[in-house]
Amino acid sequence: MASAEKHHYVPRFYLNGWTTQDESQALRLTRFQWKGGKFLAERVVPRSTACLDRLYSLEGVPIQDQQRIETDFLARIIDNPAGGVLHHMRTAGPRHDLKQEQRVAWTRFIMSLRIRSPEIVEQLNAEAPAELRKNLENDPEEYDTLAEEGDPETLLEFVEKEAPGFIDDFGKRLLPRLIMDDKAFKRIHQMHWWSGDFSDSKVSLLTSDHPVIIMPGIDHPGCVLALPISPTLAFFACPDERVVQFVLNWNRTSLVEWLNATVVRLASEQVYAIDDCQAEFVRNLLRMPTVD
Repeated sequence: MASAEKHHYVPRFYLNGWTTQDESQALRLTRFQWKGGKFLAERVVPRSTACLDRLYSLEGVPIQDQQRIETDFLARIIDNPAGGVLHHMRTAGPRHDLKQEQRVAWTRFIMSLRIRSPEIVEQLNAEAPAELRKNLENDPEEYDTLAEEGDPETLLEFVEKEAPGFIDDFGKRLLPRLIMDDKAFKRIHQMHWWSGDFSDSKVSLLTSDHPVIIMPGIDHPGCVLALPISPTLAFFACPDERVVQFVLNWNRTSLVEWLNATVVRLASEQVYAIDDCQAEFVRNLLRMPTVD
C-alpha cells in the first residue's frame, strides 16, 4: 500500500557493499548512531535503515500518483542505472573504464545523494510553498488581464482551485529539478575520475547518511569529490590534474582516515561500517543530536 512506502535516502544497493552474513545468513551492516543520549552500534539489514515512510510522497494527488517521485524518478532514472555502474566499479576495482552512459548515470547518482536527504526535503517543504505563494501573488495586474469571467480573483486562488495540493507539495516536486541541475552535472561529469583501492589500508572505509565529500566546493578549481563505494574502494573526481596527483601520492592509510573522519563529520545521524572496529573513532566524531 502507498501509505506504507519506505523511501531510502541512502539506497540499499549502495549500503549492501558494507554487509556481511550473520549466523542466520542475513546480510547486515553495522550502524552507528546516537539515540536517547546513548551511542549505539547495531547490526541491521539495509532495507531497515536510511529510510523514512513516505519521505518523497506527494499528498495532493490521487493515491496512484503519490509515489511517482520515488518510483518513476528516483528508482527508474537515478538508482536503477547507478546500481549497475556501482556493481561494475566494485567488481572491476580501480581499473574500471566507464562508458559515456555510465558516467551520466553515476553523476546523477552523486547529485541525488546530495539532495534527497530528509534535511533537504524538510527544508524544501518548509520554504518552497511559501515562496511559490509569494510569487503567485506578484503582478496581480497580469493575471487580471488574462482571467476570464468566473475565474478566481487571484492567480493564487486559481492554482489552489485547479491544482489542489500542488503548492503544498511544491518542495518535493522540486527534487527532480534540483538533482538534474545542468550546471552541477557538467562540473562533475567533466572532472578526472578514478577509484582508489584501499585493500592494504590498516582501517576500512566508512560511509554515512551524507556520504558524498565535496571540498572545498564544487566550483573550486582545487575541488576534491570523494565517495566511499565499499570498505576497500572509494570513488574520486577532481577538475585539476595536479590535485589528482596530490591525492594519488597521499599515504593510503592516512587518506582513508581523512575520508572516514570527513564522512562521519558530514553525517546527520548515522554512520555505516562493515564491523564495529571503529566504534570509538565514530563515537568521538559523530554529532550528538540536539534535544528540542
